[in-house]
Amino acid sequence: MKSVGSDGGRSRVKLWPGSLAGQLIALLLIALVGSQLLAGLLFFGERRDALLAMQRDHVLARTASVVRLLAATAPDRADEVLAASSSRLLRFRLSREPAPEASGDEVRIEGRIEGRIERRLAADLVGYLEGTGAGMPRVGLTRLEGQGRHARLGLTLAVPLGPEPDALWLAARTVAPLRPVGWAWPAVAALAASATAISLIVIFMVRRVTRPLRRLADAAEAFGRGEPGAPLEVQGPVEARRSVAAFNEMRGRIRRFVDDRMSLLAAISHDLRTPITALRLRAELIEETETREKMLETLAELQRMVEATLSFAREESAAEPTRRVDVAALIEALVADFAELGRPVSYRGPESLIAELRPDALRRALRNLIDNALTYGAKAETALVRSEQGLEIRIDDAGPGIPAEQRERVFDPFRRLETSRSRETGGVGLGLSIARSIARGHGGDLTLQTAPGGGLRAVLSLPDRVR
Repeated sequence: MKSVGSDGGRSRVKLWPGSLAGQLIALLLIALVGSQLLAGLLFFGERRDALLAMQRDHVLARTASVVRLLAATAPDRADEVLAASSSRLLRFRLSREPAPEASGDEVRIEGRIEGRIERRLAADLVGYLEGTGAGMPRVGLTRLEGQGRHARLGLTLAVPLGPEPDALWLAARTVAPLRPVGWAWPAVAALAASATAISLIVIFMVRRVTRPLRRLADAAEAFGRGEPGAPLEVQGPVEARRSVAAFNEMRGRIRRFVDDRMSLLAAISHDLRTPITALRLRAELIEETETREKMLETLAELQRMVEATLSFAREESAAEPTRRVDVAALIEALVADFAELGRPVSYRGPESLIAELRPDALRRALRNLIDNALTYGAKAETALVRSEQGLEIRIDDAGPGIPAEQRERVFDPFRRLETSRSRETGGVGLGLSIARSIARGHGGDLTLQTAPGGGLRAVLSLPDRVR
């Protein structure tokens, strides 16, 4: 549930999970812990009250027993009976005083609530004294330690052993507070064991329910990168099964749609070769030199467009698998190829950086971008950096650049800007379109920016799925 990141040297702590499974588990665990704590508080509160009631009943019953013993014992042996009946909690003595007494540091408590408690205890004691011949007892509450809500209370009892007013009184006084024993550790252990068992079951069930959703998300991400994949297994709850089945059907339809369109594009491009060749032969028969040269030039440009379109369709229809590739080594090899031809190209970046991608497609996209930079910007400075989103391959040139409002237009197929793109270069306007298609097929993108030193910067971003 906690992740630590870095932002300007400061640590960031994320306390709430981001995944559906994590949030469900966290919510269920919070509800479970809260319910267990509430149940524990109620249980231990009732247990405390029950133990306090047992202690009070013990004091009352013991006092009644002493009254009975004194009635059956000779007066000269009363002190022995009192000594034998006294305990760590309760002390007995005979007194001529008709009311409960507090001795030492004990403080007599008086109030309406205490008065009701004393009358109820006195009534209970009368029940215990039934048949002993004792008179009406008197009960008082004393504070033995603590203050306010944390005060520990004791009892003082006075029972007349005969008819008043000349009867002796049996005075009973608790010398230790009435309090329950410590925590019931077996009950605590039982609560902890049940909470642990329920938590494990909750975690298992939530992960089982959300596993199809995780697989669906991974498959959707892979499909967005153009990776081939088998249909997902339909499993899990009804909602998850319906989502997976709908995704399988959607992926099949999209794949068939794209394949049909690419096949149609390849077929049209292939079929155009024959009429273009026929027109070229007929143009050769034209006697007027200037008209013939213009027609041949137009046909040559049309031929290049058809060949580029056919090549693009063939490469797009080929399913290249994704694999682990050293991106730095791939770029360095491509830069070395251009450098061997005497082209002003350079590379700046790490010596090695591993990522999962389709190397042939990426190589073609980079070759198009570097060739554009060399053709229209005189040089190509290539850099590989790691960004927050993944990887960035930056290619800077020293050309006039492209106005910001026209940068998206150059990605349109067969689009060339006359102010910066000459027809004599042989380009047909598919290079940037192909490069962006390859980048987006990897789950990334291709954007154009202004280079720091002027000129144009092409930024090809890729997701980094290998760390």
